[in-house]
Amino acid sequence: MKGYRNILVILNAEGYNKQALEKALFLAKFDKDVKVTVFLSVFDFSLELTSFFDFAEREKMLQAIVDAKNNDLEQAIKEQNIENPNIATKVVWARNQVKAVEREVKIGKYDLIIKAANAEDDTWTSFFITPVDWQLLRKVELPVFLVKDQEWKENKILLLAVCSINQKITNRINTMLLREAQIVAMLTNSTIHLVNAVPIPALNITADIPGIVPDYYNEAVHQRHAEQLHEFAKNHNIPLENTHVIDGLPDDVIPTLAKNLDVNAVMMGSVGRDGFTGSVVGNTAELIIDDVKCDLIVLKTPIIND
Repeated sequence: MKGYRNILVILNAEGYNKQALEKALFLAKFDKDVKVTVFLSVFDFSLELTSFFDFAEREKMLQAIVDAKNNDLEQAIKEQNIENPNIATKVVWARNQVKAVEREVKIGKYDLIIKAANAEDDTWTSFFITPVDWQLLRKVELPVFLVKDQEWKENKILLLAVCSINQKITNRINTMLLREAQIVAMLTNSTIHLVNAVPIPALNITADIPGIVPDYYNEAVHQRHAEQLHEFAKNHNIPLENTHVIDGLPDDVIPTLAKNLDVNAVMMGSVGRDGFTGSVVGNTAELIIDDVKCDLIVLKTPIIND
């Protein structure tokens, strides 16, 4: 499986997120040399506060909990009946799951992260408390595969969201994204479709610009994006009928098209904005996590200054 040789599967303490484990083991079926590490961080705040044990006894107790969780995890993998000697488990005691993942990524030399997507119902809460999925997209440089509770089906679609094609840097980014999409499409027997969302200016903005007729201007913008996307698709042997240029914001366009096409997964790039900028401006990948019903594959890309 060229490209993804060392996969880190992140599980949550509750329920083990079987869909993430199953997707990783599905990928491992294609190549016995692929290494899969199933990673689980556990923490119990009540045990952190206990004062009934000295340090050595407390460490022994925590290690017993970690060992028990690891045994449960190994048993869950055996139940999948996957004969692969390169599947390992790792359970750690950690207060902060994201920091634990960051430490593991630094020492593990991984190529891909797979995790079950967590639904976030309160967007106002996320302004103050960044969800774990968002933190991974912002802090980890690896491709992140957020999976939903659905099975992959053969001869389905992998939808690749491309950047606006108007500079050399965006062409390089789109080519990089496409190469990754081709790897996943080959493994999942999917057909690649390209989508480009065209953020058409509001009528009240263009109407105030002298010499600009809003309808003609918007049509020209759409046509220019279509020509650029078709040229990119032609250069990379993507059929024109598999390209989609749709007016609107990406976080509206992508989930709607993914639902209409009934895709296996959506792949896109993310600049990974962090801190206050991430809270205010946000990242498109973060905005659509809950809206897409399929899997979401996010690759870290450089910030584009068009």
